[in-house]
Amino acid sequence: MSQAKLPAPKRSWLRPAKDFYSSVINGWELAPEDIPLLVATCERLNSFWECQRTIDAEGMSFQTSLGEIKKHPLLATQKDCWTGYLQGLKALDLQESADKKRPGRPIGSGLKF
Repeated sequence: MSQAKLPAPKRSWLRPAKDFYSSVINGWELAPEDIPLLVATCERLNSFWECQRTIDAEGMSFQTSLGEIKKHPLLATQKDCWTGYLQGLKALDLQESADKKRPGRPIGSGLKF
C-alpha cells in the first residue's frame, strides 16, 4: 500500500502507540484491509498505556471506607487492553521469521493428559 494513502497516527494516542503504528507502517507490507485492524490494535495499546499512567498516579490498590484493601479497578481494564493488543498482533501476523528458534515447550514433549 502506498505511503501517501496511509492514515497518520491519531493525535490523541500516547507516544508508545504512535511509535508502534509508525514502526509497523514503515517496516511491514500491509494489505489495505489490514489498516483498520492495525488501528484497532494501536487503540488497545494506547488504552493499555492510559490505564498504566492512571495506575501509576493513583497506585495499584486503594483502601475502602471499611478499611479493606482493594485492587485498582483499571487493572482489569489494562489486562483486557493488553490481551486485545496481543490478539491484534497475532491477527496481523507480525512476526520476524517463522524459522527462528524461540523459547518455550517444544511440540510433542511427551506430556499426556
